[in-house]
Amino acid sequence: MLLNPTTQDPEQYIGFRKEIPFAINGNRAGKETIKTLGLDREILNEGRRERLAILVVLRKVVAQEEELSRSAEGADTISTQSASLLKR
Repeated sequence: MLLNPTTQDPEQYIGFRKEIPFAINGNRAGKETIKTLGLDREILNEGRRERLAILVVLRKVVAQEEELSRSAEGADTISTQSASLLKR
């Protein structure tokens, strides 16, 4: 039994531990969908891994900039540290 995304919300059945998909609470529909569609193929995991790395850097930049915006000196400029993170 595969998930039907027109009638079932995949987020209720399939989750991710970092880049690896898993069936939430071991549900059959999630397992079958992952297996049948090959959602756990290494090439897909690799792409997710790369995007997660980008998101981790962006999260750090946002946190740094929020901290700077609380101080009077950094309200209108991006920090040098954040700029170097974005160049990676």
